[in-house]
Parts: sequence; C-alpha cells; structure tokens
Amino acid sequence: AELDGGHEPGDLFLLATGVAPNSELLAEAGARLGESGAVRVDQRAQTSLDQVWAAGDGVEVEHRLTGRSTYLPLATTAARLGRLAAQNALGRHQRFGGSLGNVAVKVFGLEVASVGLSEAAAVAAGHEVKVGRFPFAALGKAAILGQTDGFVNRRRAGPDHQAAKVQRLGGLGHDHAARPGVEGIRLAG
Repeated sequence: AELDGGHEPGDLFLLATGVAPNSELLAEAGARLGESGAVRVDQRAQTSLDQVWAAGDGVEVEHRLTGRSTYLPLATTAARLGRLAAQNALGRHQRFGGSLGNVAVKVFGLEVASVGLSEAAAVAAGHEVKVGRFPFAALGKAAILGQTDGFVNRRRAGPDHQAAKVQRLGGLGHDHAARPGVEGIRLAG
C-alpha cells in the first residue's frame, strides 16, 4: 500500500473512513443542528421542530461522561433511541439516559472494544488525561489460553479521574469483550 508517499508491505489492510450525518431533510425543515452537523435532539428524542422526533446515525445524543451533545453513530445507541422516539411520538414521556459510546466488534478474528471518551475529547473538555496500557501477557487467563497478543488501554481524566476511556484489542473472548463497558461505567461513578 502507498501511504504518505511511502510503501507499506502487508497481506491485508483495513481502511476505516468514518461516517457523516445525513441531516439535510430536517435541516431544510428548520431543525437545529449540532456542531457535528447532526440533528440536535433532547432526552425525549424530539427535535427543535414541533411534533418531530429523530433517531439513528443522523442525531447527536448526550454523552454520559460529559453531559454534552455528541455525535455517536453506533447501532446500539440508534436502536435504543429509535424505540424511545417511537414511544414518545405516540404520546409517552420516556427519557434517554445518554450513551457512553461503547462498541465491541470482531474483525478478521481480532476483537476490539471501546467505551468512554477519547483522549482528544477529554482534553477538549478541559481534563488532564492519564493513560495506562496493560498487555494481555500480564494476565494469567491469557497465558493459560495462549492468547497473550493484545492489550487494554485505560485513560482517566478530570480532577477526580472519573471520566474514562477503556479500549481493548485482542482475542480473549466474549467474557473480556464486555469488561471495558463495565469498567467505564464504574469509573464514571
């Protein structure tokens, strides 16, 4: 592969380009957009337009660690907010508690999990960030299973070091895939 004018050898390359919100229809109707260009919704998934609710990859949601409106295009968040928006459009008064931005995926046998604030988001929120990296090789279970390739990154931010990001890369199986979410929630208070 050609990268920045240089050549990188490899058998397989994964390119992740990200997503952008498609909010043109609601913007043209007068809905308020957030900094990301996604539609701003309240905790009931209602837009700034009367009787119009929105959910999915085109909206911003509240991040549970910052309390700020954030663009988190994740399937679990979209599904939960979609159900809530439908209930509220039918007259209920349900509230969305926000998202920690947790995701877990397995690509080509490699498991990746993440929850919480990125280092850049924590710094942008004015927090000092401390980073710890823990290799799987230090875990007894990983050694027993012969799965020592991988690591866990933990970031703690803020004066009380409660706002956090936990990332896991490796193949220890589903029992470890859920741990970043559990730890991120615990660290958040």
